[in-house]
Amino acid sequence: LEENAGLRCLTLNAMMQMSAFANNFSNSTVPDINKILIAVFPALLTLLTVIGNSIVILVIVVDRKLFHKQSSLLIMNLAVADLLVGTVVMPLALMMLLTDGNWPLGFEMCRFWISMDVICSTASIVTLCVISVQRLHAIMNPLACITSRSRGKIWFSIAIIWLYSVAVLLICLKYDTEVETKDIEVCFVGYQLNHLLLSVMLSFYIPLLLIIVVSCKITLLLNARHRNLATKRQSRGTGLRIHYGSDESTSGIQKALAKQQSKTYRTLAYVIAIFFACWLPFFIVYPINYALPDAIPSSLVDAFTWLGYSNSICNVVIYAVKMKDFALACKKLTSAVGLRC
Repeated sequence: LEENAGLRCLTLNAMMQMSAFANNFSNSTVPDINKILIAVFPALLTLLTVIGNSIVILVIVVDRKLFHKQSSLLIMNLAVADLLVGTVVMPLALMMLLTDGNWPLGFEMCRFWISMDVICSTASIVTLCVISVQRLHAIMNPLACITSRSRGKIWFSIAIIWLYSVAVLLICLKYDTEVETKDIEVCFVGYQLNHLLLSVMLSFYIPLLLIIVVSCKITLLLNARHRNLATKRQSRGTGLRIHYGSDESTSGIQKALAKQQSKTYRTLAYVIAIFFACWLPFFIVYPINYALPDAIPSSLVDAFTWLGYSNSICNVVIYAVKMKDFALACKKLTSAVGLRC
């Protein structure tokens, strides 16, 4: 009996130890597994952003026809901003996800990360503003957009885009970037709510308003042009055509130009719509979260932040699908190195 009692005691102790080991293993590994699973999509998104935007820049630089187009230069500038997001901003944001918001890299890297985030996101939206204005100018003055002077204006505009982005950053850096040390280190910009709202207005809402106004103007011009072409076709169909050869050739040129402008504008409309679908939730939630830290779950803030970052790869997909010149140049480049685009 004593031997049986001792055996039962040993068995019970062994079972308790195994249960404790299982609980410890579960507690230590499940959060890590969850973190890994949560980080898979952002990591894949980061990789695709770097590869995709590198291809966009390379295709435009290598293809002479694309490189000499004003719109291509602005698209390349947008890709440069997105590439910087993919190589600098997103990897460090991914690290923050894996460390539950812990920032182990110190003050200087915190300031560098926030600086790049502000500059690149501002440069992206201001580039879209310039693209919209350039499209409006191209519709109003088609011939004026093919001169070398116009290309010089585009390069000047690109310089202004980055200077403006740095100016918005300086407004942020005027107020201390803090790495708060309590139990953990947290990287954030510490400034008053009115300064935060000023930064958000300059980097997002004012450019948004400008893009909406310009887009409405472009839509009205294209609709008016289409109505004029339809009226001319109808009048030629019912009236006498004496100089029909000259009229038809002129009409063909106008029709082709209008069709090309409409396609280009539709591509721009896709880019703008997806940009704001990606970034608008973040710029709504961010000021609210700053003013009322407990009002919005941190997981939702993270989700909207990465939704904004995902825009950096969406543009590449739009170019590949909607821009035939870019798709052909991409195929030509990749076929030369034995790849597919």
